Parts: sequence; structure tokens; C-alpha cells
Amino acid sequence: MQVKCTWVASDFDALIPSLKAKKIDAIISSLSITDKRQQEIAFSDKLYAADSRLIAAKVHRFSQRWIH
Repeated sequence: MQVKCTWVASDFDALIPSLKAKKIDAIISSLSITDKRQQEIAFSDKLYAADSRLIAAKVHRFSQRWIH
């Protein structure tokens, strides 16, 4: 497969419209699968799975209600 791949940075809200308008060929993003999105675009199997993380500066103090 001798093809050239060009990465295109895009706002999250523009991903699906860009794909549908054929401005891009694929989306590589943490785009969750919803019923509404499945009606608009086709999804592949997952490429990878990662747990969600919250990252903050050390000096920030969170209220205990946020920590479970």
C-alpha cells in the first residue's frame, strides 16, 4: 500500500461533518460510539482502550467529594 498519509488537525465538533463532506478519509480520536453517531458514520473495532485520568498541578487541592 503505497499511500501518503496527511494528518489534519481539526476541532472536535468538525470531525464528523468533515468526514461526511469527504474533506478527510478517517477519524482517529477518542470518539465514543453512540446511537446517533452510528446513524451518521461507520465505526471500526477499537484500536486501543485507555482508562480516563484526571491530571492537575500538584498545588491544586480537590475537595474530598471529587475523590472516590
